[in-house]
Amino acid sequence: MRRQRAPGWEGSVLRSEGGLMHPMLLDSIQRLKPLGRWLYEHSTEALWDRDTRTLPSDLQKRRRDYRRFAEQFIAPLALEVDRDPERADLRPLYIEAGRRGFLSETAPWPFGTMPWRSIFRRHIFHFALKAEEFCAACGGIGLALLFHDLGMAPLLLSGDLGVWRRWLWPICHANRRGKIRLVA
Repeated sequence: MRRQRAPGWEGSVLRSEGGLMHPMLLDSIQRLKPLGRWLYEHSTEALWDRDTRTLPSDLQKRRRDYRRFAEQFIAPLALEVDRDPERADLRPLYIEAGRRGFLSETAPWPFGTMPWRSIFRRHIFHFALKAEEFCAACGGIGLALLFHDLGMAPLLLSGDLGVWRRWLWPICHANRRGKIRLVA
């Protein structure tokens, strides 16, 4: 553990793998009776890491990819978008999300980037993970990226391969090439 100053706390804070723990909290934990210590969750492992480990491996990878994207592309724009939402240019963000397949993962391959096995197993969970990670970086930008998935749903649920060929194919492939086509 290394010491690091944290805003709003006097003195220093112990930073462990992914979590912050104030020295007074550590002292309080140690003074608890055995039953209290057993009941109190004081793991130094970050809750996000522990939660991610409980997911199947394909969803672990997706969650890490979503978080990496959110930290790298969404979080840096958050303050600018909150200050002046009318002038914010999200086009570069949409282009990057499209190139990474985040705007076409609603549709199964070869139309989009979702593996066929996801249709039969846990298909909906990756949407929840994407919403959680994107909106943790910035709620407004996260929702701006997620509305496209909602717009794709009626096309997918039609089950009509003609509709898929006419609409999904061009939308998903344009997004993957950086020529953004959004559905709302």
